[in-house]
Amino acid sequence: MKFDRIQYDFEDDSVSYQGGANPGLDVFESDDPIPIYERGLWFDGVQSYMIIAGLTLSHTFTIEIWVRPQHPLSFFSSFNSDFVYMEFHANSDKISFDSELGTVSELDGSLELLKWTHLSATAEWNNETKSTEVIIYKNGVSVANGIFENAAILDLPDYTHALGTNGETFYEGFIWSF
Repeated sequence: MKFDRIQYDFEDDSVSYQGGANPGLDVFESDDPIPIYERGLWFDGVQSYMIIAGLTLSHTFTIEIWVRPQHPLSFFSSFNSDFVYMEFHANSDKISFDSELGTVSELDGSLELLKWTHLSATAEWNNETKSTEVIIYKNGVSVANGIFENAAILDLPDYTHALGTNGETFYEGFIWSF
């Protein structure tokens, strides 16, 4: 993944914003539409993604993310070479959380392109009912929920957690925080 840089010059007390691998140039990468200040990481939709090392999810967790999509696809996923186990993603007509247990999707909404949106998905294990409830929020409002009966979402040790890909397709846009 390519990152812009902010360079501070101590001699003349100035700041310059730089793109790509060309230190000292005040230009941006041709595929990066906004400089780094006030915007987050740019994913180019081709092969940009970020592996999240050391992340362990319990049976109850929340995935929270700020996105500004050019073309929405997978924001967060857990996968191995054969299988996508869990994915938080969107397309032009819905926001979804998928796992091997099932899918929870927003029924009549969409993710606006080129607009910052706060998304979260919570998975809560209920030990009494032995089920997991998943709720999707968009800008703090619940937009979808579902219950996976007699099932817990497990964090599998041989799976990769990643931002911006599900191992097959790639997200294009910005991700501010995760």
